[in-house]
Amino acid sequence: MMNPIIEQKIKSIPDKYVNEISDFLDFLQFKASSSESKLKKRNPGIAKGKLWMSKDFDDTPEDFKEYM
Repeated sequence: MMNPIIEQKIKSIPDKYVNEISDFLDFLQFKASSSESKLKKRNPGIAKGKLWMSKDFDDTPEDFKEYM
């Protein structure tokens, strides 16, 4: 069943815009169907042991100390 407010708005649109409305509705259907299929299950910890940070990572380099 169509929402009465939306139905009223569609009926009030000039005929020259009906194709645009149809195209937009097709776009929304495509967007809804493709976004559901793109969701993948996340695998936490997949990069564990593959990344490292140097011990002095948080130390500010001398060149930037004047800005601090």
